Amino acid sequence: MKIPAHAKINLDLHILGLRPDGYHEISTVMQGLALADELEVTVSSAEDGTGSAGGVRGGGAHSAPRISLTVSGADLPSDRSNLCWKAAEAMLGEAVRRGRYSDNSGRTGSADGVREGGAHSAPPLPAVRIALEKKIPFAAGLGGGSSDAAAVLLALNELLGLFLPLEILCSIGKRIGADVPFCLLVNAGECAAALCTGIGDFIEPVPAKERFCVLVKPALGLSTPEMYRAWDEMGTVATNDFEPIALYRNPELRDLRTAIEDASRIDDACGDSNGSGPEMPAGSETPATRSAAAQIQMSGSGPTFFALFDAEEDASRCFSRLEGRYPAVLLTKTLA
Repeated sequence: MKIPAHAKINLDLHILGLRPDGYHEISTVMQGLALADELEVTVSSAEDGTGSAGGVRGGGAHSAPRISLTVSGADLPSDRSNLCWKAAEAMLGEAVRRGRYSDNSGRTGSADGVREGGAHSAPPLPAVRIALEKKIPFAAGLGGGSSDAAAVLLALNELLGLFLPLEILCSIGKRIGADVPFCLLVNAGECAAALCTGIGDFIEPVPAKERFCVLVKPALGLSTPEMYRAWDEMGTVATNDFEPIALYRNPELRDLRTAIEDASRIDDACGDSNGSGPEMPAGSETPATRSAAAQIQMSGSGPTFFALFDAEEDASRCFSRLEGRYPAVLLTKTLA
């Protein structure tokens, strides 16, 4: 089964405080993007699969479920540290718990707990193969890993014959990552944007508008835990989101935001501001410029910035001015 895993941006982010469980209470509007990773997920009978790329080979009464993960387009791990793998393990475990399959010891779930296999026991767990082609920049604040995990949950829900409702899938996804429930709804086509509260797991769909989006990821990396620690130190009195803190601590990001603002500007009277408009007479004043972007902001905990445009022409102009200047500059659009 082939399935897309859509990127997301945070149109806004409000950090409300530190919870007793160590997580932070937030309120954010997440918006899905057309930009997506591509996954192909397949299952095969236990006799057919061998597992690879960090998977577990062979059989045996106590061998682990065989999961094979390959990643192209990015240098990412293909072992249990990858959220795709965690999602596959979660769904295989759910399949055993619900009696759809038996584990490697022949045990299967039941309403009364675990029972031993017998003449009518469920078939053994199949091998799962996942091929992930990355198109979303990683470690970028765009939800790529969470969306990949959500795509695996959706695919295996069907391929394993579980057909669990989205509510249950979201409960499973929450244990993998706070953004997974929103990504599940987007990848399932249930919503394009939502107000997310709690740790991001309480989701209320909101109206979405199609806009053209330029994404710019710098070479600089930002750690989400470090950003939360920085907010704990100063954010309660300074700001309720990450961008001011990131800009204060990183001159490179200040320069990046300025570059996006400059690339988004157009001349009111004489075409765009890169000199493609008609030549001005000597001694005349430079025409006023304005930003064509409806919004310029850092997404989530960064470091990626986005610029939203109502007109594709304006977005394309901004993209062409920034392309090649940063490790990742992408042109996409929001889902609606």
